[in-house]
Amino acid sequence: MTKLSTTAFTYVMFTYVIIVFPLVHATPEPDSHQRHINIDITSHLGDNQIYTEGDVISLYVSLDRDAFVLIFYQDAGGNLNQIIPNKLSSDHFFRAGDFFSVPNLNSPFKFTISEPFGTEYLWAFASNKSFPTLRGIPLKNGFILLKDRLDTIRKLLQLHAKNENGYFGQAKAIITTKSATP
Repeated sequence: MTKLSTTAFTYVMFTYVIIVFPLVHATPEPDSHQRHINIDITSHLGDNQIYTEGDVISLYVSLDRDAFVLIFYQDAGGNLNQIIPNKLSSDHFFRAGDFFSVPNLNSPFKFTISEPFGTEYLWAFASNKSFPTLRGIPLKNGFILLKDRLDTIRKLLQLHAKNENGYFGQAKAIITTKSATP
């Protein structure tokens, strides 16, 4: 499980430029209709990374069309958390071609790798139509622990976009985590 810490942080100001972010196993999911939005998910470290306990990770998402976005994090234990939009940031409309950070660079939380370890996923869904509110339990960090299974949610989101005669896209990044001690 990736721990999303909101308690102890240090703010450091610095300037940097990132030219290219290679894909982190971002796999576009099949789409049932042709009105598609392409989603790229990248990491600050590149492809085929194995993240170790205590690592702090940042992921970046880009779209080929302006769209409303939902971002979920599925930890190695199978918990599915909605992280965009969330209680601290309801903004979930993003412009085509811009990379946005997950978590947001100004956000009071960070992704810190903690147990359980294994395969985790960042899921991104995009539509030119605003998504319906999903069932879940609000968490202290502002996220929502979703109640429904991922396959049920995916079908609901696809059907919503199709019924609204909208565009839709989905992608996932695979995140492999391990303990710091062998």
